Amino acid sequence: MTAYHIRTYREGDEKAILSAFAHVFPVRRSLPTWQWIYRDHPDGSHIMLCSLDDGQLAAHFAVTRHRAVFHGQPLIIAQPRDAFSLPRYRSKMLGRSGLFVKTAEALFNRCGWNEGVAFHYGFPSPRHLKLGQKQLGYHEGLNWSRYRFDAGRPTPSGAPLGELREIARFGEEFDRLWQEREKEHTLAVVHDSRFLTWRFDRRSGRRYWVWGFFPHLTRDMSGYAIFSHSGTKALLLDFHFPRQPGCTPAFWRQIVEKLRWHGISEVETWFSDHTTARAGLIELGFEKLPQPEQTTLCYRFVEGGPGFGEVDPAFYFTMADCDLF
Repeated sequence: MTAYHIRTYREGDEKAILSAFAHVFPVRRSLPTWQWIYRDHPDGSHIMLCSLDDGQLAAHFAVTRHRAVFHGQPLIIAQPRDAFSLPRYRSKMLGRSGLFVKTAEALFNRCGWNEGVAFHYGFPSPRHLKLGQKQLGYHEGLNWSRYRFDAGRPTPSGAPLGELREIARFGEEFDRLWQEREKEHTLAVVHDSRFLTWRFDRRSGRRYWVWGFFPHLTRDMSGYAIFSHSGTKALLLDFHFPRQPGCTPAFWRQIVEKLRWHGISEVETWFSDHTTARAGLIELGFEKLPQPEQTTLCYRFVEGGPGFGEVDPAFYFTMADCDLF
């Protein structure tokens, strides 16, 4: 009879993890990409595995830890990622639950309030959300919206008021900007240079455009935008708009010029409803769309931490807080 063992990650498990990943997902993951996500994460990670006696993996569930602020106080929240089981083991049971659910339960039991984690958040598919709601205590998040911008539409003319610069590295100007904007959010992941450097590391295998806006009247960066891109479509992943009078339209005009030069005709983004920037985006011409069909927002709460009534009405996030882009 085959024995299944649920345990935490041990050094050397990477080969089995990457092999299992390749059997489940349509893209392969390299060792450098895995190391970027988990080993080199600045705030740490937790990985739970379900393995057979011969070392093969049946299921995998992991989270990355993220510094956040809640009512001005620091705390840690975690994002589940790479949650999967191999198809040939999905019918196997441990007690009354499948191997995947047992593996996820083991991680949540280990990675809770006692480990400093206040709650878990993620962006699963609708199918995984339903499974989590039935068996893992998931709660669907409600307060977020999706928007589209037509980059081909005419943009109002005006003085540039500042310079749009390509950013090669996330330096202290991002820390200064986050310190200014942090006070606007009741609950948010810290988007400082430490987070952004990790999040947009080249080992992800993706390429990003990062542009900062520097007003003529100051030497400090007052806004930025980060995009991924494919074909004629760009995704606005993270942003802070300038606050100086007239600078937001000037900032966006220069971005649209860059996007058009790269052949981009459409911009899409989604983010939580808890941001003062939403009204500014609508003024710039962003139009609201239905929420994505293949992505949902969910939470998994822990004993001792804040609950749905405290988190969902307050949690601010952008696409940068998701691991899909």
